[in-house]
Amino acid sequence: PESWAQVNNKTYSHLQNVRTGLIDPDTPGTAKTKKGINGDEYKLVFSDEFNEKNRTFYEGDDPYFYGFDGWYGATMDLEWYDPDALNTGNGTLQIHLDKVQDVEHNHNMEYRSGMMHSWNHLCFKGGIFEVSVSLPGPAGIHGWWPGVWTMGNLGRPGYLATTDGMWPYTYNDCDAGITPNQSMTDGVSYLPGQRLPSCSCEGEEHPTPGKGRGAPEIDIIEVSADWGGMNAGVATQSFQVAPFDIWWYPNYEFMQTPSYEFSMVNTYTGGPFQQAVSTTSMLSNDWYDGKEFQKYWFEYVPGEGEDAYIAWVIGDIEMMRFDARAIGPNGNVGQRMIAEEPMSLIMNLGFSENWVAVDWDNLYWPTDMYIDYVRWYQKEGEEMVTCDPPGYETTEYIRNHPAAYNNANYTHWEDAGYSWPKNTLMNGCSAGTENGNGNGNS
Repeated sequence: PESWAQVNNKTYSHLQNVRTGLIDPDTPGTAKTKKGINGDEYKLVFSDEFNEKNRTFYEGDDPYFYGFDGWYGATMDLEWYDPDALNTGNGTLQIHLDKVQDVEHNHNMEYRSGMMHSWNHLCFKGGIFEVSVSLPGPAGIHGWWPGVWTMGNLGRPGYLATTDGMWPYTYNDCDAGITPNQSMTDGVSYLPGQRLPSCSCEGEEHPTPGKGRGAPEIDIIEVSADWGGMNAGVATQSFQVAPFDIWWYPNYEFMQTPSYEFSMVNTYTGGPFQQAVSTTSMLSNDWYDGKEFQKYWFEYVPGEGEDAYIAWVIGDIEMMRFDARAIGPNGNVGQRMIAEEPMSLIMNLGFSENWVAVDWDNLYWPTDMYIDYVRWYQKEGEEMVTCDPPGYETTEYIRNHPAAYNNANYTHWEDAGYSWPKNTLMNGCSAGTENGNGNGNS
């Protein structure tokens, strides 16, 4: 691989799944570069065209992706995620959702589907993430929850102990923002506080002492239905962030929705477990059931200030952008950052009453979500394809906490046998530094 790339160092028994480079040889030459929203040139650093038939995604089958095997309890999903529901054919990744005949062989759940991760295998920091999707039908009907999204690698999707006090924090200050409920009693936040703040005590476990860490989330697309009562698909594109603005309202002065005929700022701005800086956009019902594909992408620059931003695009039409000033100091919290963490990729098809009311009378199964390709672009000289970017390393910390990162039954950090690190604000101690103890076991 290139000198700037670091992929996991595992060995693979299914050699037919292992290719020699980060860029799929089937990616057309015209897709090797891409213009960003400001006209900047980006180069392709990773792609998967899913052209090889009958790939499998059990753990150990593929160097970049694997299928989650478990129940996604965080959102009370109605399906069990099984790697067997992920396959390739007709030049696409196919995520298959179906009702099962024998629930005893599906962990006593009626439905089965697929969720594909690159967690701790393949991470990126900064750039453009583009995916081409044909959504699961029926179009325009409430129920399915297809998603393509990214999350900081310190959180493993589906493993609640790892996201406890981590999701969706993106914060480097040491104030009320790191405390349980943001030290408020108005119900704005039910979060337990930031587990790895910038002011952890000296000697406490922390991957990079002196730096606030978390597991923020950038969603390229989550889909529901019924735009304006027109029975059309609705795309939600969001940045999940903590700690929260007052009543989850960011500074709209630093937010743009240039395609208001298709898109608007999401009226849902958050709840007690996450703030969502988000846009909703109308979709064509032709972009379903494998009939037609559409590309969805976001471009982002990590950090704080006006030069750090996220922009979401459908096709070639920009739907929304905002810069970090939109999540600047507000109320009792300081500046939140555009995600500095290395981000892993997730593609899934689920459904849950926690997402939308399920229209049982008009849904059908089986149904499939088709991914034609995934591509990640970064600027020349700014390539960062690693789960250990400088100052935001993750893999050693993950390796030193196997109980939490390998057992999805644990729902809190302490359940896995680890202690919640002390910090100077709440516990009275001297702060750890970047040269201090960061990765010892409890």
